[in-house]
Amino acid sequence: VELIEGDLIAIPPIEEQHAGHLDHIARSFFRQITQGIVRVQSPIQLGDHSAPQPDLTVLRYREDFYTRSHPRPEDVLLLIEVSDSTLHYDYDRDTKVPLYARAGIPEVWLLDLANRRLEVYRRPSPEGYREIHYPAPTDNIAPVLLPELNLSVASLFIPMPSTKHED
Repeated sequence: VELIEGDLIAIPPIEEQHAGHLDHIARSFFRQITQGIVRVQSPIQLGDHSAPQPDLTVLRYREDFYTRSHPRPEDVLLLIEVSDSTLHYDYDRDTKVPLYARAGIPEVWLLDLANRRLEVYRRPSPEGYREIHYPAPTDNIAPVLLPELNLSVASLFIPMPSTKHED
């Protein structure tokens, strides 16, 4: 469950495609992030009534590794949600992304697995993110607060297996 604006929201079990893509992304981030903390499916505290559990966050380094309190918006350098179905995508885009904007999370990436598309949300405001990008698979992207992390959009997705037909 997640605490979202005072309500406990039941989250369906994580499907294989979602878990595999999250592991794929996390592996890359664990290798490349040296100045921050990479967390997978751990809560962030957004005021008194919301503690969502994003799929991946990159946090400012803290010596106690957030053992005394959950990270708050000012601790988040990048937040990633992975959506493997229309239901997850709609919930992430329509509920969680606006919540992150109101809390002031500087940058959110929404990985839409069904359409193999990345959505990048920047410049948060109480009304939502003022900047939304849909980079092409051939583009490179770097988070605003982690410019040294330059990734190809295609590298965020596990390559599709080739389908060979035998004659």
